[in-house]
Amino acid sequence: MYTTERLGTDAYGLVRAAELLNGGEIVAIPTETVYGLAALPKNAHKLNAVKGSAPDKPITCLADDALSVYYTVSVLAEPEIAVPMFAKDLLESGVTAIFDVDGLSRGYRIPQNWVAQELLEQTGIVLACTSANMSGGAPAVDADEVMRVFGGRIAAIVDGGRCEHGIASAVVDFTVDPPNLIRAGVGLEPGELERIYKLYANR
Repeated sequence: MYTTERLGTDAYGLVRAAELLNGGEIVAIPTETVYGLAALPKNAHKLNAVKGSAPDKPITCLADDALSVYYTVSVLAEPEIAVPMFAKDLLESGVTAIFDVDGLSRGYRIPQNWVAQELLEQTGIVLACTSANMSGGAPAVDADEVMRVFGGRIAAIVDGGRCEHGIASAVVDFTVDPPNLIRAGVGLEPGELERIYKLYANR
């Protein structure tokens, strides 16, 4: 049982949040979509455990920029895989992109939120992150909601105010060709994926 710290977005709050993350803890962080439960990638299993999700449920990774996603997916993967160039535009609009990495479907997203970006800078290029809700529940959109659900169960919450959008990001599956829109949301609406894909295909 934790005494969950409620941290601000000042220098102390962000340094403390990074310290906890680097120490193996779970910290709730704001993004432009919904609040997320974040951890270092090696501690991603803790996120499913605290949410009551299946242990093998895939966890999305937040990255600081498209280059970091390309490096993680194309260079670290065995064997290396080709990442569609137009995925960069979608990633930079906040879309969650799913790639086949080492035989597993893994999602990556670039948060359009300065707090999340600052924590990525202080902890590394990638953080494992899942929406702040119990399995099957609605994602939290402010720190009070996170505290009601996860108070005493995670190390800290960074209070960045209410999320800008309050809904989840769009999700695009790049493990198939053409890519498939799994979920409309922030960054991409129904019909846009086909239009963007055709533009790049005709170049």
